[in-house]
Amino acid sequence: MTPWMSQQEINTIIKHLNSDDIMLEYGCGGSTVFFCEYVKEYYSIEHNRSWYQKMLKQKKKNTTLFYVDRNEITSESERIHANSWEQLYSSSRYNDFRDYIHFPKSIGKIFDAVLIDGRARPECSRFIFDHIKDGGIVFMHDYWTRKRYHVAEERYKLIDAVKTGQSLAVLKKI
Repeated sequence: MTPWMSQQEINTIIKHLNSDDIMLEYGCGGSTVFFCEYVKEYYSIEHNRSWYQKMLKQKKKNTTLFYVDRNEITSESERIHANSWEQLYSSSRYNDFRDYIHFPKSIGKIFDAVLIDGRARPECSRFIFDHIKDGGIVFMHDYWTRKRYHVAEERYKLIDAVKTGQSLAVLKKI
């Protein structure tokens, strides 16, 4: 199983990983099976039970998967998006996925790298800010086509990017 990303996106992530990294991922998939080969420990959180169960059958030795169900379901007509870093904890996505967003705290690790390719991506970037090392890297997939994700740049420095394909931002904790 390979990541659902372009080769350029895959190569960009690999160049920022180290073999002794502890990595977290929001939203498991081909990336879970693939990128775990480049780090020491890999943790992945999934909100879809059937997909989580499928991925359990493919996980590698250094990988731990967690299923965390959503809290609520906000209708499209009632959805509120955050326009700033400060609003991220009052968005609909935050309320819908609060336990999923906060789950990494229960792992009890400080992460070197985080791939955000699941739900509530900007909200995840805000929470994980306090759970990655200084200078830690956050990869946010589908970044350039979704302007609401760019609030992450209020606290992270953009250090690398792939603006073609599905797109990817490489953000560094500053």
